[in-house]
Amino acid sequence: AREKFDADRAAGRVPPDAPVEQVFAMYRAEARVAAFAVAPSGRRTFGFRLPGGAPADRPAQFRFRFVKSMLDLESIAGAWVFAAPGGAVRHEVAGEWKPGSVQSITIPGRALSGLDAVDVTFENRDPSSAAAYFDPDDGLRLLVHRGGFAGNYLRSLLTLLFQAAFLAAIGLTAGSLLSMPVASFASLAVVLATRLTGTIAGFARDGPVLFQGAGPAEGWAAALERAYHAYFVVLKWITAPLRGTDALERLATGQLVGWGEVARMGLLEIGIGCGALAVAGAWMFRRRELGAAQG
Repeated sequence: AREKFDADRAAGRVPPDAPVEQVFAMYRAEARVAAFAVAPSGRRTFGFRLPGGAPADRPAQFRFRFVKSMLDLESIAGAWVFAAPGGAVRHEVAGEWKPGSVQSITIPGRALSGLDAVDVTFENRDPSSAAAYFDPDDGLRLLVHRGGFAGNYLRSLLTLLFQAAFLAAIGLTAGSLLSMPVASFASLAVVLATRLTGTIAGFARDGPVLFQGAGPAEGWAAALERAYHAYFVVLKWITAPLRGTDALERLATGQLVGWGEVARMGLLEIGIGCGALAVAGAWMFRRRELGAAQG
C-alpha cells in the first residue's frame, strides 16, 4: 500500500495534502472488491469451511448475489463448480444468473459429504464480456443442515427476550431515579442509540477522517483524529448491549441461530447490562428510605 501510495502521489493521482489513512482505506476497499470480482471469461474460487461436515441425506443451499459491470439487468451466463480443496469436482451447475437479487442453488448432500471444507468456483461465460462483482460481506453463503425450525425459533426467541429484559431494566432504572419527563426522554435516547450502534461500530472500525487538507496543522489534526477515533471505540463498547441481533432475519431466511449466540446475548444483556444497572441502583439506593413503619 505504501509503494502504491508513493507512486500515485508522484504521478499526481493523489493530492499532496490527502490524509494517508483515508487513502489507505480506499486502497483496502478496492483490494477487497477486486478479491470478489470475476472478469469476463475468467474464474475465481472461494473457500468455505464446513465445521462438523455436511449430512449426506440433506441438501445444502448456496446463496449468492452480485452486480455486473454493465448498466443493465441482463443475466450473466456462468457455471458454479463445487469441489474438494485441491480435489475432484463434486457438483456443477451451469445457467444464467440475474444480477442484483439473491439467488439459490440446491446442492445434493452427497456432493459435500465427508468434506470439512469446499472450494466453490464461479466461471464467467457471459458472451457480452461483463464482469461480475460479488458483495464481500453477504454476497456468498453456503448453508448446510444444522437442525429444524422449532429449535431455531426457540433460540431466536431467547435472544429477543434477553434484549427486551435489558430495555425493560433501563426503563425501570430511569423511572426510579428520574422524574417522569426526564425518564421518558432518557428512554427515548436509549431507543435512538440502538438505531445508531451500526454507525458507531463503523466509526470505531474505520475511524472518522477530520480536517481534510489541514496543511500545517496536520500534526495536531492527526492527534485529534486519533482521540476522536478512541472516543468511538469507547462508545462502541458502552453501547454493545444495545446492539441487538439479527435473529429474526436469519430465522426468516433459514439461517442458524446457535446456542453460542444465545449464551453471548444472555451474558451481554442480562449479565453485563442488567447486572450493571442493578449494581448502580443498589449503590444509589443504599441509604434511601424504602418504606416507613406503621405504628
